[in-house]
Amino acid sequence: MHPESGLLFKQVGGGIEQLAILLKNIKESNNNTIKILVLRCLCNLFNNDYSRSLITVTKKDEILNILSSLQESDNKNIRSGMICLLFNYSCTLSTNEDSEGALQIMAIINELIGKESNEYNVITLLKTLANLFVVNKNNREMANEMDEKNIISEVNDNGNTSIQELKDYLLILLG
Repeated sequence: MHPESGLLFKQVGGGIEQLAILLKNIKESNNNTIKILVLRCLCNLFNNDYSRSLITVTKKDEILNILSSLQESDNKNIRSGMICLLFNYSCTLSTNEDSEGALQIMAIINELIGKESNEYNVITLLKTLANLFVVNKNNREMANEMDEKNIISEVNDNGNTSIQELKDYLLILLG
């Protein structure tokens, strides 16, 4: 978050060593605090053009695979960090023709959304899907093939009008 942190990613190697350390820690650590810290660091990497490029081009698949492995976590902070990271990826992939990345994100969301009890997290997951669908017709077509309409319809809104409005909007987007 430091204003000059982007300099690290402009240099030779572009922060790849530092990112490798973060990814090693989240994969190998049994300590939830370390995992939470790494997820927050990864989210912060979206603040800079150079670091964003590193995690959306070079290491995206590895990071999304790590998120897949964490989706069973009962820790609310890990889930929140994962959801924030998915949201950040959706902002980047919304105008990108990275079908595989969008597909990975949708698959992770499909696993998370039915289990998530925090309304703010559910709203963020729905916004993440909206980011993927709004301008990208290919993502909407993939979503229809994955039966996203059914998954979205089954999301419990618990009387929350924001969740219901997002569900309605997504269902309209998907036709």
